[in-house]
Amino acid sequence: MLEGYEKNRRRTVARADLARHFDEPISVPGLRGKHDPREERPDSDYHASYKQRGPQNFHNTANGSKSGLAGRQSRPSVSHEESIPENVDMTAINLDAALATIHEHWQPRRVTSINDYDMKIAKVQGEFIWHAHPDTDELFLVLSGELTLQLRDGNVVLGPNDVYVVPKGVEHCPKADVETAIVMFEIQGTVNTGDAGGERTVEVQELS
Repeated sequence: MLEGYEKNRRRTVARADLARHFDEPISVPGLRGKHDPREERPDSDYHASYKQRGPQNFHNTANGSKSGLAGRQSRPSVSHEESIPENVDMTAINLDAALATIHEHWQPRRVTSINDYDMKIAKVQGEFIWHAHPDTDELFLVLSGELTLQLRDGNVVLGPNDVYVVPKGVEHCPKADVETAIVMFEIQGTVNTGDAGGERTVEVQELS
């Protein structure tokens, strides 16, 4: 009988310690109602701090931390300014202004790069040469004018805001009867004359 009483006493003490940790009353065998361990020390600093802060749940919704885990802190907030690397260019590029700096035809300029691709602009007029790009598709977007993409199976005519992608390996010959402004997306290092080469081959230039 004494052994059973001792087990119950130890269990009650353990539950009381747990209740103090989470600021919660507990049930004690042999007593009616709830036993609140905080009542055993009403004059203590613990009791005074409890009155000031109120009950503390395990999940503290005020700061996202868990009050039952010592040393655990909420993640500090990061402002938008702090998340931007110092080397990021914050200047927007206006395509109309960029095109105004180009005075030659079929001389592409690199506007920017996206991952492994270059975005280029150019002014074109007349007929280019037949060529293909064995390793990359090529996207054409017309900003103004009219561009005809001559293919071996027919022609694709693009007006302002029209887009067409020439699949890799497909021969094509761009042609424009009037001065036309175009945008091209292609893998970095793509040569303008593709597999044809020749005197019309130029290296892509940066915007001035």
